[in-house]
Order: sequence, then C-alpha cells, then structure tokens
Amino acid sequence: MIGLAGPYYQFTNDPHMDEIFPAALRPRAMPIDFVSGHEPPMFLAAGTADTDVDPNNATCFANALRAKGDRVELKQYQGLTHDNLIEAFRPAQRANSPVVADVLAFITAH
Repeated sequence: MIGLAGPYYQFTNDPHMDEIFPAALRPRAMPIDFVSGHEPPMFLAAGTADTDVDPNNATCFANALRAKGDRVELKQYQGLTHDNLIEAFRPAQRANSPVVADVLAFITAH
C-alpha cells in the first residue's frame, strides 16, 4: 500500500477537509485506529513543508504499524508541500522526482 500525505491519525482545520471527509465520517476514517498487525507492506510519504496535512500523521501512523509488527517504509521529503508531493507524479516532473523513484522502488520490491 502506498500513502501520500494522508491524514492517518488527525484531521487538519483546512476548510476543504469537510469536502473530502464530512464530519459524520471522521470518527470512522482514521486509519491509525484500525491497525491490526496484518497490514500489507506500506510506503508512506510526507513533505516536511506540508501545511495541509501535518507530516507527523505519517510518522505516527508508521510508528503504530511498526508497533504491531507491520512493515512500513517512511519517507519524508525535505521542503516539499502537500501539492509538491502529489505534483511529483505529473508527466513533466516524473522523470526527476525522488518521490516517484521511491514509490517505484517500493513497488518493485514488493
């Protein structure tokens, strides 16, 4: 499984969050609450300059997965914002993106 800049344990106060995760769904929408120790290998990516989704979400989720014995690779990309992380997959940026290279390496390994 590959997660890019996800709200794994805590939502932000971003006004667009209501459009993506309505308040009624939020109590059942935190992946960290469902870690069982039987998850597939995971790759979690976060940009350190992300102000839309706190990069600490990826760190806390990775720690919860590891605590249950799951395999997880956490990559934090210095200076990347939420948008930068996602835009790395655009055709014009894909060839030189460490994000894309890391994701492809993870896919190849698993």
